[in-house]
Amino acid sequence: MDKKLDHEFFLKIDEEREQKKRKAYFNGYKNFAHLEEIATKTSLKISVLASKFYADEDFNFYSNAYLKENLMVFAVALEALQKSGIKIIHYLEVGVNKGLSSLAVHLLCEQLGLACKIRGVDPYYEDGYVEGVARTINKKTKEQTLTFLRENNVQFSLVEKTSNAAFLDLIRCDDRFDLIYIDGRHELLFPLVDVGSYINLLIKNGIFLIDDYFWRDVFQIKHLFDLYAEPICESWKIAAFQVHLNPEIF
Repeated sequence: MDKKLDHEFFLKIDEEREQKKRKAYFNGYKNFAHLEEIATKTSLKISVLASKFYADEDFNFYSNAYLKENLMVFAVALEALQKSGIKIIHYLEVGVNKGLSSLAVHLLCEQLGLACKIRGVDPYYEDGYVEGVARTINKKTKEQTLTFLRENNVQFSLVEKTSNAAFLDLIRCDDRFDLIYIDGRHELLFPLVDVGSYINLLIKNGIFLIDDYFWRDVFQIKHLFDLYAEPICESWKIAAFQVHLNPEIF
């Protein structure tokens, strides 16, 4: 695809995302209507807790994880794991930010009668992130996030490294996870490296969540998962897939 066609294609993709965002799009409400009340209550609770804790700061900065349509994706994924017989969810999140999605998984697990152990990966660079523009997610944010999660009784541990360095640590320890959420850097080859690495830490029939799949450097990855994994559901932001392959084949 030449650059002009590529640009025009992603302009259309961007508009599709914005339309879905305005409609609070989630695919399959009819099939998962029983989870809608849980997602709605969780969204409200996170908003209250985060607003109180972060006060005048934008608790939702660069996230949107607490919105109902996105919580539905987490809820559907957790229920699917529960139905497979899993009672303790081992959840891995690459890209923690201010901890909204970690808190979301904790609260959803509580309501579904599941226990959960959460591992987060985030380097929390001293000078903040650079992704399109500079982001003020830094060491101060890390301390705030850890306090926020601790005060809300989230069983959370942080690997304070880049996603690549953290993956090497986790694979050496032979850690495996039931649910993995890739929400790291969305540009260049970083999404491809993260997905290609962390899928090796997923249990067989585990669930992989891909964040911001409309970003142009993530979109193609989502397409591959549509072809070779089992799509479960998606919002305008997050897509969930069950992966039936043994990790050992990668």
